[in-house]
Amino acid sequence: NATAPYLYVGVLSGVRNQQKRDDMRAACFKSTYEPAGIHGLFYVNSPDLGGGALARESKEHGDMVFGIGVQDTKVVQLFRDGVAAGATWVLKHDDDTCLRPRYLLALLDRLQAKRVALSAAGRREFYVGMYAFNGTEYKSMEGTDGTIAPFITGPIYLLSAGLARTIAMVDYEHTALFQRYGTGS
Repeated sequence: NATAPYLYVGVLSGVRNQQKRDDMRAACFKSTYEPAGIHGLFYVNSPDLGGGALARESKEHGDMVFGIGVQDTKVVQLFRDGVAAGATWVLKHDDDTCLRPRYLLALLDRLQAKRVALSAAGRREFYVGMYAFNGTEYKSMEGTDGTIAPFITGPIYLLSAGLARTIAMVDYEHTALFQRYGTGS
């Protein structure tokens, strides 16, 4: 897809976080993301508790995606949307964190070069974030069936589209039933 984005950015935001979204639009989206060719969308759970405020905000800005359910559902929806858009990379960040586009795009170029270099050995997928856990650090990370699953969490994390596809589509049942293997992160 010649028009597919290289990077799909979803910002997780709470129903009542309009001020954070407005701050991000001014300080992040317009001043740093857009000049770098990065477009971000806010992922917000419904319902609209503000008497139609979310609907008005969405109509005014056109940068909101609504979901039903818990935060983990927003993340899965974000992954699916990034894959459906044909992006090479899917990035999640919180509504109190701004990206540094020059650093991020340089990192993506290095990761993409590694993927190309490793392509002879099979497609290489990436999961990059601030906090990596083995799933053994706390007893509460163990799933109800005893499964231990490593994961990355934090205010920002990034996946290659193939991994996002596996998590949100190919192995969706496993993802949706995360209580079996521990934490929802």
